Amino acid sequence: MTNETKWTYAADVTLESSGASVGTGAFLAATNASVLLSSANHSNYPYADFVLKLNTLSATIASNANAYVALYRVDQDMGGVAAADGYLPSALYRNVFVGSFTLPNSLASTSTDAVPLLDVPIGKNQRFSLENSSAVTLVAGWSLVCTPKAIVPG
Repeated sequence: MTNETKWTYAADVTLESSGASVGTGAFLAATNASVLLSSANHSNYPYADFVLKLNTLSATIASNANAYVALYRVDQDMGGVAAADGYLPSALYRNVFVGSFTLPNSLASTSTDAVPLLDVPIGKNQRFSLENSSAVTLVAGWSLVCTPKAIVPG
């Protein structure tokens, strides 16, 4: 219809295709070393939808555990300098929290699940990191994919 808005999407960007194991309370870079989410692959769109695809877990998540995995944005090349480069999140410096993937209650250790995180604000150049705040280890082989998007006139 006229004068309505809609979402338009850029191509999916696979930030990590086979991530390493992430222990309870651990931080880990969630982008392959060669992948930078930048204007070249996100079309200068201001938002993105993320999907964390879990390979398996080290144990089944107990019901009502409210387990989650936090996503942090690590801005790169701020103000023309690489000031933020190398500051991977840790318990002492978490960078920019952009949301969390809430893991389903009673998630089985043998299941493969895709967990979404929608409408995340993105910048010009960035990498991402995860913090495992669940009570179980994320087994190696997980992936993180983002789909940049923008609101446009209908």
